[in-house]
Amino acid sequence: VDEIDKIAGPWKKIESSFEPGDAYQLRIQVYLNNNSKILLKNNEGERFIFEINCETRKLIAYRNAATGQTSFIAKFPVPPLEAPLNVSGDTVTFNIFVDQSSIEIFTENGSMSMTNLIFPASIYNSVSVYGVSYKVEMRNFTSIWRAN
Repeated sequence: VDEIDKIAGPWKKIESSFEPGDAYQLRIQVYLNNNSKILLKNNEGERFIFEINCETRKLIAYRNAATGQTSFIAKFPVPPLEAPLNVSGDTVTFNIFVDQSSIEIFTENGSMSMTNLIFPASIYNSVSVYGVSYKVEMRNFTSIWRAN
């Protein structure tokens, strides 16, 4: 999307921890030969986890008390959310947009999308992938209020 590219910095390959700024995009490519787990975490230990089931080709996201503040309403933590990956082939590429209060996950240019509201003490600044081979890149965003 051209509008996103206008506020995005350069892509950087990352291993685990990174400097996130106010908002960022992760591009994660994983192989679908085993079930896997992707973990986003901050310095306070709060975390957002989603899993990929390669047999059913589903993404399972966990928005619960581990993601950050949830005490403001009893119904905020929800059971795991599932969505079909809607991809074919041996890999899937996730574009994940993260800011202070949401995580949006897209597969293969929007064939699947999922939005999760989160309220961590600070933005997630670490990513880990478990169970499969993967590639991770990230880029920071400039605030739309400061963009040219």
